[in-house]
Amino acid sequence: MMEKALSTIFILVLLLTGVSSILAAQEVNYQEVDGVFKPEEYDNTLYVEALEMDIGWSVKEGNLVFGVRTVGLGWAAGGFNPTTMMRNANIIIGDVDEEGSLSIEDHFGVSNTGHRADEERNILQAAGSESEEGTVIEFVIPLDSGDDMDRQLKAGQECQLLHPNQKQD
Repeated sequence: MMEKALSTIFILVLLLTGVSSILAAQEVNYQEVDGVFKPEEYDNTLYVEALEMDIGWSVKEGNLVFGVRTVGLGWAAGGFNPTTMMRNANIIIGDVDEEGSLSIEDHFGVSNTGHRADEERNILQAAGSESEEGTVIEFVIPLDSGDDMDRQLKAGQECQLLHPNQKQD
């Protein structure tokens, strides 16, 4: 089995609505975060043809509800607002294993090409799935967690999205 790594950085204008406020990390229970990517569940969607990837996002109660569906198997990740390459990005990495269990981590970009686990886990809800069609990761993070290792997202502000993706052939 040959593994290829795809990576891209692009500007995503998040048409965020709602109020951004500092929230203590607490679990939420949004029905649409179920590990099944349905474009109609999100206020905004984007298809990235070069990566064969769908992205969806909405804002609810000061939180970002984010989903990615990719043809890659295994893991998917999204990084928000890096300053240079991966540096300073708030990175969420999800992995769905062969049994269908999701592991998801909150990381922080410590260099242009490196990251490490964030000291505070600010993922409020997550779900994922894997099938022969690819991997789906959905998660909820606060727009502003108050954590120095998370990049604040603001309503109407342009957001740079870093998306590394592993694809297996």
